[in-house]
Amino acid sequence: MKEQLFKLSRYLRDHSGIALVVFVAVLLELISALQFRHSQQLLDEQLEQYALNELTVKALLVKSILNEAENTVYDFEWYARMNLNQPDSMFLLTERMVDAGNDVVGAFIAFKPNYYPDKGYWFEPCTQRTDSGTLHTFQIGGPSHDYTRSSFYQIGIKGDTATWTDPYIDDDIDKWVTSFAIPLNDTREQIVGVIGTDLELDWMGKILNERHHFPSSFNVFLTDGGQFIAGPHPDSISPESVKQVTRLINDSTVERYMSRDLRTTIIKFRDTATKRKARVYYANMRGKPHWQVGVVYYDDELYGKQNRMRMRMILLMLVGLALLSVVVYRVFQARRKYQRVEMDKQRIDSELNVARRIQMQMQPQTDSLQRHDLDIGGVLVPAKEVGGDLYDCYIRDEKLFFCIGDVSGKGVPSALLTAVMHTMFQMAAERSNSPAQIMSALNLSACKGNETNMFVTFLLGILDLPTGRLRYCNAGHNPPLMIYPSGNVAPLKVIPNMPLGVIDDFEYQQQETTLHAGEMLFLYTDGLTEAQNTDRCLLGLKAVINTLEALSQPSIEQVLQAARQAVEQHSEGTTQADDLTMLVFRYTPVTDAQLILNDSITIENDIAQVDTINEFINSVASRLNMPKRDTARLKLAVEEAVVNIINYAYPNDEIGTITIDTRADNETLTIVISDTGVAFDPTQVAAADTTLSAEDRPIGGLGILLVRQMMDSINYERIGHKNVLTLKKSIKS
Repeated sequence: MKEQLFKLSRYLRDHSGIALVVFVAVLLELISALQFRHSQQLLDEQLEQYALNELTVKALLVKSILNEAENTVYDFEWYARMNLNQPDSMFLLTERMVDAGNDVVGAFIAFKPNYYPDKGYWFEPCTQRTDSGTLHTFQIGGPSHDYTRSSFYQIGIKGDTATWTDPYIDDDIDKWVTSFAIPLNDTREQIVGVIGTDLELDWMGKILNERHHFPSSFNVFLTDGGQFIAGPHPDSISPESVKQVTRLINDSTVERYMSRDLRTTIIKFRDTATKRKARVYYANMRGKPHWQVGVVYYDDELYGKQNRMRMRMILLMLVGLALLSVVVYRVFQARRKYQRVEMDKQRIDSELNVARRIQMQMQPQTDSLQRHDLDIGGVLVPAKEVGGDLYDCYIRDEKLFFCIGDVSGKGVPSALLTAVMHTMFQMAAERSNSPAQIMSALNLSACKGNETNMFVTFLLGILDLPTGRLRYCNAGHNPPLMIYPSGNVAPLKVIPNMPLGVIDDFEYQQQETTLHAGEMLFLYTDGLTEAQNTDRCLLGLKAVINTLEALSQPSIEQVLQAARQAVEQHSEGTTQADDLTMLVFRYTPVTDAQLILNDSITIENDIAQVDTINEFINSVASRLNMPKRDTARLKLAVEEAVVNIINYAYPNDEIGTITIDTRADNETLTIVISDTGVAFDPTQVAAADTTLSAEDRPIGGLGILLVRQMMDSINYERIGHKNVLTLKKSIKS
């Protein structure tokens, strides 16, 4: 009894120590992660508000000065209109316009050619303010200054349109200026010219160097076309940094995202001049001119306090872990405990190996899917014993259903969710031919009971093998790559949609394209493009594309092997950090040159023309030397399909046509029955229950049953405004 009590007390002591270690470690990790995440979100939200406030203030300051220049033009346009009969008074008017505006350095009135015959063909009274502040008034129009070619004149002379020009250097005053102009009408509202002012832009630099939230931040102004207008003083910020920000805003290939309120655009980058991480927030000013204003913040100033706090937390966690190490040492100091731990480890390893084998067995056997019109292959390489990646594919009703997915996280939880996704995909695909509907069903399943907030990036598609029609739906997964027979490789355009398991009622959008003979579709998970080397640099999509384009008319195996070799060479010296999964297939339909029969017939939707169909099928079967028994059953199958179309696709005695195309190679006879009636899928008609008596059995369904039993496959597609029913039968002797 004493020995048993001793064993029980030791068991409780040992396991309580383990429980304490696990509880404290998890608690510390959760506290640290939650605090850091919460502070990060608050800081990002505050930063976006800072940026929005600063952009708004700078835009308002600029807009106020621009409005003053606009008001000057509008105020004096009336005086010009009233004094059109006194052309010399226009010179005095331009002087007053310059005097009226604080930042106005010039004013002009450009008249239509020969408006004043005695003034010559060109007449443009102009006043400019010199550096000393004096005004210089003269007639600037002439052959050397043909204002009729200027954009402000050409726009203004066409109608009542106010125009701000892009900034330019005025050679007369050697300054950056922008011009504002409006049409000038006479008293009969007839356009006689254009009146406007020139606004120098030195003041913009002063505005940009005031009131920053952080010491190193700075502003830039660009036109809506991306031309640089103004930036910080070169003594305060490196001109190279300003040029880099300008290039980034103008580069459409740079990754960018919107702020939470969708009012500013954000680009993250590393400043090549200072080697500091930074981000630029920019937006367009409202109204005209539609200039862009941006502000740059540096990460070390944004997150400096937070990083210092995080380091203190890490130090505290290290102290805590040191204390836990003492506890662990005391818990596991007994030799017997070490032995049990080793035994448990071996058991766990054994179970994980079994789980790995089970997971690998769940992957489809692509060898069984090889056909004359399809070449397919796939590979899954888990980073651990079990992985969080999956792919699946199978053929039903002449349609290839395929998918690829990546579960967040790694290890056993991810592996369990991949098993669920495997099963749900096959169940949903059996009931629907719509990628969006299948994706919605998977998403609903992934959201149920998802207390761990795991999510799955997923991409699924349905390839109609007779036509090459590809419908697909993406849920936050990497876009597949199209490999063309020419050797070019390009990403397939996809709508990102939301990953599975995030929002249970999310509406997924599907897309559609057509695969042509010889084209390949390459699907992969981020274990390919995000493979890291010893410097933690990613392999990247561009390197993958270059690898595939270097192949010359590759086979499926060569594509998979080249991609794996690219990962291995890039990651040499490092351990695999993420699961690697790839699925690739080539569409190889039968070409006309391979056909031994290619014939068609078109009839009206009249039941009386069934005899014509039978004669046509007799002719086809005769040319293929089909046995009489197979010919009779083939006629019945085609007849039933056509009668269904007549009865259901063309209701209310509507007149239409039905086309029957027959194509055969040395192995397969393909019959394509198409019509332009209402959408009607005969494959969805329930087959007759032959277990019932003739009296109890409802009318119809026997023909569909015959079609399914007689033909090797039956496939329906709605393509455009056509119903397309494809029947296939092996004719190999």
